[in-house]
Amino acid sequence: MKQKYLKITLLFFIGINVLFSQENIAELKIPNFPNRESVTQSLILESETNNFMLLLTNNENLMAFTFNTAGKVDQQYIFPNHNDQPYENFIGSIQKENGDYELYYTNSNQKKILSLILNIKEKKELFTKIDFKIPSKEQFLTSINLKDQIVFLTATKRSNLLNIYYLKENNITKKTIDFSKETFFKGTNTKVDFYSMLLNSHNKLDVDKIIPETPTSLEVTSKIAKIYPQGDHIIITCDQNKLYTQILTINLRSLAYSKKEIKKTEFGIENAKIHKTNTLLYGNTLISIATTYEKCKFSFIDILTNTLKKEMIFTKDDDHINFANSLIIQKNGFYNNNRVLEKPNQLLRKMNDGEIGISLFEVNDNKYIKIGALKEMKTGGGLGIGFGFNAFPVSIGSMPFGLTPYMGTFLNYTKTRASYFTSVFTNSFDYIENAEATGFKNIFDKIEDFKESYSKEINAENLSKIGKSFLFGYFNKKENTFYIKKFN
Repeated sequence: MKQKYLKITLLFFIGINVLFSQENIAELKIPNFPNRESVTQSLILESETNNFMLLLTNNENLMAFTFNTAGKVDQQYIFPNHNDQPYENFIGSIQKENGDYELYYTNSNQKKILSLILNIKEKKELFTKIDFKIPSKEQFLTSINLKDQIVFLTATKRSNLLNIYYLKENNITKKTIDFSKETFFKGTNTKVDFYSMLLNSHNKLDVDKIIPETPTSLEVTSKIAKIYPQGDHIIITCDQNKLYTQILTINLRSLAYSKKEIKKTEFGIENAKIHKTNTLLYGNTLISIATTYEKCKFSFIDILTNTLKKEMIFTKDDDHINFANSLIIQKNGFYNNNRVLEKPNQLLRKMNDGEIGISLFEVNDNKYIKIGALKEMKTGGGLGIGFGFNAFPVSIGSMPFGLTPYMGTFLNYTKTRASYFTSVFTNSFDYIENAEATGFKNIFDKIEDFKESYSKEINAENLSKIGKSFLFGYFNKKENTFYIKKFN
């Protein structure tokens, strides 16, 4: 593969004023450009040493800054765009042992990958184009960052084949796992292949990735199949079968795997009446929800012993849900356009008409669990699965930028239209009866509120994660300043 080092032109240095406070990490004053917006896109990349790199673009130039653990700028490098083709979807990044950052993007038709290697210390950059196209017989599932490489997962249509592509140092290798020896089910007892297990009732692929320690929307958790990255492993859960959750644990390096089936919430002799089921995996606990038209049952199951820990029920005739710590909220998408549902039967009706899901976020050793149903917003486009981290195409001219997986998850969270209530539990999943959850706000709620208050000035926003803190970066057009704020 031909590689070409490109001539580097250092255009200017940006004056930087770094402020230190609990919330404000940095302020970067950006010079004015004739006939150009100063900043149109941003990208914050974390590293293993808790420092980070910030990339900014104004469609003609790319500006790179590295920050140390104290929030100070170590180095900066500005260079012009040498790329002649738009690359819109950010796939992932790797920080190499020598400190270089290796970033990967795909173009809009998803037939090429662009590698961008940045050496800010020596002020060098290298663009490399990699020809790569997923075969038409394969369906893309997700991409995952390992420590030293990026992995793409695909499923071969109407087969038992899971394909794993490894992208490292501009080379792509492919390995395949054949699950033909395994038995997969949908419905109650209909045998299907691995690919068909991942399809919903409309025969559409219904898979999404759950990012650890990040608020997850009901839009994501209502999927039939979920992929949980766990270091060098992934766990795939599927709820096509109404009685059992099928779980695959796969080592992405050795390709060793194991399969188990976990018995889900039951209604006894009423199993035939079960209308919908779904689960969320949290550690070794499978949180399960199942509905009929008369009732909803919510359970915690230990996947190591395949035993039921506890379960709770509400019915259409109940005046209230006795394990709810909040009102029943109907969220109508962006910002605070919400209403309250008065009775459990209203929620139960929406759960049977929509797609049910469970969302969990942990704060101060308590677990806030949302239980409800998705009603997807009818917007022009939509934020769907693409060739990247839940890739959200961004039109950025010819500069290689895109959204981080955290920003993609945040956008999904803020746009979701759903009806739900929130329950609060201890670490051991004991229900906390008197805990208040109606006014509870997780990190994404706080960022959403902040964005709403500055919506007219904010541009080029993106989101990343350092340790347990989220870094929200945005360009204030009015002040011509780029801010990085920390949310805990």
